[in-house]
Amino acid sequence: MLHLAALYAPTGVIAALLLTALSAWLERVPSWARLRRYLRAPRVLFVPSAEETAALLAELSLWGGLFAGVAFLSIDFEARFVRSDLAALLLAGIVLGFVVLLPGLRVIVRGLLVRLLPSRNVIAAPGAWLIVGAFVTAVAIFRARDSSLWFVYRPLDVAWGPIGVGLLALAALLFGASLARSQRAQGTVIAVTVLALLVSAVTYGAPEPARVAVESSSILGARLVALYARFADRDGDGYTWAFGGDDCDDANPSVHPGAADPEGDGVDSDCFAGDGAPDVAPRGDGAMVTLPARSRPFNVLLVTVDTLHRDHLGVNGYERDTSPRIDAFAQTATQFEAVMPQSSRSVLSIPSMLTGSYPSEIARGDQYFWPEILGENTTFAEVLSARGYATEAYIGTSYFARLHGFYQGFETVRESTVLRSPRAEPVDQAIAALERLRVSPRPFLVWTHLMNVHEPYLGDGLPSRYGTDTMSQYDTEISLADEQVGRLLEALDRLDLSDDTAVILASDHGEAFGEHDSVYFHASTLYEDQLASMLFVRVPGMSRAGVRIESPVALLDVMPTILNLANAEAPRPVSGRSLLGCLDGCDPERPIFAELIPDGPFPNNVRKVRQGQRSLIWDVRRNTFQAFDLADDPHELTNVIETAGARELRDLLRAWVAHSARGENRGDDAYVEQFRVPSVQPGARPVGLRYADRLEIVACETPSETLHPGDAFRVICFLRCLDEMDDDLKVVVWFTGPGEPPTDFHGIHVPINGRYHTDQWREGELLRDVVGVVVPPDITAPSRWDIHIAIDTIDGIRQTGEQTGRPTLSARIGSLTIGE
Repeated sequence: MLHLAALYAPTGVIAALLLTALSAWLERVPSWARLRRYLRAPRVLFVPSAEETAALLAELSLWGGLFAGVAFLSIDFEARFVRSDLAALLLAGIVLGFVVLLPGLRVIVRGLLVRLLPSRNVIAAPGAWLIVGAFVTAVAIFRARDSSLWFVYRPLDVAWGPIGVGLLALAALLFGASLARSQRAQGTVIAVTVLALLVSAVTYGAPEPARVAVESSSILGARLVALYARFADRDGDGYTWAFGGDDCDDANPSVHPGAADPEGDGVDSDCFAGDGAPDVAPRGDGAMVTLPARSRPFNVLLVTVDTLHRDHLGVNGYERDTSPRIDAFAQTATQFEAVMPQSSRSVLSIPSMLTGSYPSEIARGDQYFWPEILGENTTFAEVLSARGYATEAYIGTSYFARLHGFYQGFETVRESTVLRSPRAEPVDQAIAALERLRVSPRPFLVWTHLMNVHEPYLGDGLPSRYGTDTMSQYDTEISLADEQVGRLLEALDRLDLSDDTAVILASDHGEAFGEHDSVYFHASTLYEDQLASMLFVRVPGMSRAGVRIESPVALLDVMPTILNLANAEAPRPVSGRSLLGCLDGCDPERPIFAELIPDGPFPNNVRKVRQGQRSLIWDVRRNTFQAFDLADDPHELTNVIETAGARELRDLLRAWVAHSARGENRGDDAYVEQFRVPSVQPGARPVGLRYADRLEIVACETPSETLHPGDAFRVICFLRCLDEMDDDLKVVVWFTGPGEPPTDFHGIHVPINGRYHTDQWREGELLRDVVGVVVPPDITAPSRWDIHIAIDTIDGIRQTGEQTGRPTLSARIGSLTIGE
């Protein structure tokens, strides 16, 4: 509370000075005097008076109309105007014009209402209308509680402006006149404000829970800290000595938390553990175990269900009967009840499962939204295919179609052509494959991925089995997925394959339902609700039926487990360990990591470690830490960063990031440096598009060759910082052509692949920004499309990466030819 008071104080003082300057004039305004009378004698509100009620309703309707008009026009102006300062001036002019007209409008509206209201009825009491208005507002809020509006916008984030203005106006009403008459009081307030802000700057971040509360649980805390820290950042690297920035050398932009720290140069570049970093989680051979002698290797059936939260299964105590078939399977398998996926985003979590590597250890391309899994990575399918396995994948979504390299090693891949296939489709295909492979001399690896549990739930119109609220719909999808999993397992028994086939049943991440700050769904945080995946392993003759392993394991352990089942060795070091060595228990103190690493449309940079019954989350961009005791707080609701052991976890996580992450996945200044260029590349097409005299798109390069559906291409633009800014901007690549383009055919991204936000840029630098785009498989072909470039604010982009409207400040930079 003290930090919040210090952070809010400067804005409050400025607003208070303005209000007190107006207080003398407000004393002569009838509506202001009427409000003071109501506050001093509330009983007056319930005395019938047509004049008083008409005056009150006129004020409320006119000022309410003004607020609604300002809200509408501010959204409209944001889309129409690039210069936010000019848009603000125009909006201020409109408000000023309304205020000038207000006396005349007040007389007209009040006169009409006086004629309509009875003179001595309770309806004529001002208080009656206030009660009715409060009741209608409460009913409207209650009825809208399950609306998707509450999942996207936190109500306080919408209401803080009007509430703040109202509270300041009330303070001015009560204290403004006396404060305005005392220069000594004004000087005291200003001096205390400056002193409080300085003390906060030096002490902020200790204790850590106070910092997390300020930036996560207050409305303006994070924005104010970022604003003040920008003024204190001497070297412009985005970190500062003040406000918990932990920059140990604020005169050197290459030294800050999260920077690369090569060992041997004598510089503590990441402000942690001296020069270099220890290897706290060395990669290895996968910790394989020796299998009993068999005439042929195990077949492997891998079943994954997107977005299934393990706590919503009956076997884990859920009150609804959502999963009778999975529950029955659990009685024949070993459950790893503390499995942690390596991300809450599928495009990060599943590749980790395929390769046995953490997301930041995987070599990726620069494609927008679906970064390519480069060929230097090795998947379990590649290894098994080389050992003679038939490798086949049946995927109930088109979501991964543009993720090049995703299916490395699979000989047969059947993907749905739509985002969410009919629920039975991938299972029907997998059952047909099992019937065919049953008579093959080759062992097989079959992977089936079910997508229907992913939101939007019940998109095909099926009724919910449990209720109309969001979670009931989610649980209905789980029960429908459970039916499909049951069909696949029944087919395995019917085809007499169960005795020779190892079955792995998993989900790629969990799903949130407002447990943390009204955050819903996934891909936005690394709290347990979004990471609570399931993992069951059944190996004939090896797994212990119905046993639950409490020790933490990683979803990436699936990769070396499958290699172990095939008696194959890992061709290169991996971070995963075979789960076959954990069937009787695992190392309870093994650290497990999860990540949200930045890319173009998702600039989050968050890391997590779990060790035993403790976990810690690091928001790298904000440099905040949260620690949790999972034994007492399994849902990670209470930050215990100041308790014993939290510092060790913090050091462990920072050391792992510094030592293990590839340079491009760390996003430090050394990575960004390769995109700083002295001049525009010859042959680039001049653009000259500017954003508020702060950023300019100087020139761009676009592909000249004919492309085809599924191909990847690059749009390369050269961006110059004209003036340092507080704006966090995205570059928008969009297309126009024959009809509407496919909904995901665009390139909306934070520059430098999400690693370098524009509010960190330095005046005068020129950067080469590359965005990789994949031609949608369902695009009209042949066709020709114009390519456009634009600049938009982060607020102008939905969290999913979808743009809220076509940008008005844009330029055509080329064309794209799509062949058949």
